[in-house]
Amino acid sequence: MKRILVASLSLCVFALSGFGQTHKHRVVVEMSVAGVDAWKDAVSQISELRSAFKEDVQIEVVFLGEALAALQKTDTELQAALNKAAESGVVLAACQSSMKAHNVTSQDLFP
Repeated sequence: MKRILVASLSLCVFALSGFGQTHKHRVVVEMSVAGVDAWKDAVSQISELRSAFKEDVQIEVVFLGEALAALQKTDTELQAALNKAAESGVVLAACQSSMKAHNVTSQDLFP
């Protein structure tokens, strides 16, 4: 009986430890409005998320509609700020439906 109890407790501790993996919160921030002010709002949200979850959060910003222009090579207004966000681990993504609607290809977007 003691062996079963010890084995059960060991399994519980192993299960509670998360099998050695770190769990991350995954958050998607939607950018549907173009411009510097909209990006400042997104940066504020990203900052709040990082404050709340520390290193345990993965953030992806999805650009759609008119905001898709910010990811295009022809729009350099936010490029430095977007590069800084990407370097800090934020994933920047373009909505495929918006790309089709605006005739934007992957080659039109900055890396």
